[in-house]
Amino acid sequence: MSEQPISPTVQLNTRGLRCPEPVMMLHQA
Repeated sequence: MSEQPISPTVQLNTRGLRCPEPVMMLHQA
């Protein structure tokens, strides 16, 4: 599990919420 800046939304979610939930949802989408 690495915090890679794939998209601006992912970066904001990872930096703001810092949770695997939003990241997983974005990855699955």
